[in-house]
Amino acid sequence: MIPKDTMVALMTDLYLASSSRNLKNIKLQKGVNYIPLVYAKYNIDSLRLKRSNFYYTSKIDEYQKLLEEVKLNLEEKRSIFSRQKKVRDSIRADSIRKTLSKVKVKPKNPTKKKGGSSLKDNLEKSKGKKN
Repeated sequence: MIPKDTMVALMTDLYLASSSRNLKNIKLQKGVNYIPLVYAKYNIDSLRLKRSNFYYTSKIDEYQKLLEEVKLNLEEKRSIFSRQKKVRDSIRADSIRKTLSKVKVKPKNPTKKKGGSSLKDNLEKSKGKKN
């Protein structure tokens, strides 16, 4: 049987692995099954997990506490990830801002034509010819 503290960590990782199936990984792959990696990390197989899960579910009070710990772990990981994402986004925005400030873009005047006359000048000239 898997000890309770290991079971909490295992179930936390299993929840993350199963929910990450719909997300793209660093190689931009989607639909990757990470559960075998979790089994390898804890050196277990699905049968051992099934037996341990059956044991803990038969003791519902203990299983409820176990699930509460898993929930707390997941909330903590979400909080950490949110902070990291906020920092990463801030760094990215700052980097873009600095890059744009170094690049001098000469604004184009959409009313100017190649001949030097503005569109407005040409309109006025054409109105003068019609009157």
